[in-house]
Amino acid sequence: MLSMRSFRSLLGPAAVVQWMIEDGVEVGELAEIDWEAFDPSILTPERIKSWTSIISGFFVKHTRQEIFEQAMARKLISVSPVLDIPEVLEHEQLEARGYWQEAEHPELGRKVLYPGHLFLASETENQKPERAPHTGEHNESVYEQELGLSAQEITSLKEAGII
Repeated sequence: MLSMRSFRSLLGPAAVVQWMIEDGVEVGELAEIDWEAFDPSILTPERIKSWTSIISGFFVKHTRQEIFEQAMARKLISVSPVLDIPEVLEHEQLEARGYWQEAEHPELGRKVLYPGHLFLASETENQKPERAPHTGEHNESVYEQELGLSAQEITSLKEAGII
């Protein structure tokens, strides 16, 4: 089991600062901070701007892949790449899990790709996705079943321009 100290080290401010130092970055006061006891309430807009400049200067020197590989090697769970849409669609882990599923869209005359199951489990059956509802598609059932409105009440609300 991870101690809180070990967990904090995985989040990584101290480890990122150490990485920056190893990379030759002048980190200034970032090297002097006790990150285990750090109180973010001391941050001023000026300090945030200064630190952002130092940290962003470090990250822009590296490719996303280099940063990801170093984060993995250093076990930094707080550092990970942000993927664009094509990269998400082609992500090998999601592909291996069969995450993307097609759902019929008769009004478009084609199938559309949707996210599939949120998790895989041997004891449960995963659902095949359905298309997202169109605007107002389920209004009648919501009015009647969820809100308990009668047909007369629904008609009155429509005539009044409320719904």
